[in-house]
Amino acid sequence: MSLVVGIGLRAGTPYRELRGLVDDALEDIGGTVVLVVTRVGRENEHALRQLVEELGSELRVMTTEQLAEQSVPSPSAQVEHLTGTASVAEAAVLALNAQLVVQKLRSEHATVAIGLLSHPG
Repeated sequence: MSLVVGIGLRAGTPYRELRGLVDDALEDIGGTVVLVVTRVGRENEHALRQLVEELGSELRVMTTEQLAEQSVPSPSAQVEHLTGTASVAEAAVLALNAQLVVQKLRSEHATVAIGLLSHPG
């Protein structure tokens, strides 16, 4: 199975926190993470770059507008106020027409959602 990991994160999110959250989300799912997706402006976050490298996946970014178009199961008024979209992690998965298999999980500085791609890439 080809998986996509949608990630919302604050600037300076510690790698250990992000990796732990992703590992928790992937715990009961078999498959290979082929894509990690976040919003424009977060692509150079150290923790995110390290995660993508260690997973051996591709990093993609989406605009706030692309993310805001998605109807998500767990919208956040706070995230919408701060970023202009009610979701980053879930919206990133759904924007790729992936099946959402793990809804948003939260840590102090990040959110993660997992999707199943019907076709990689």
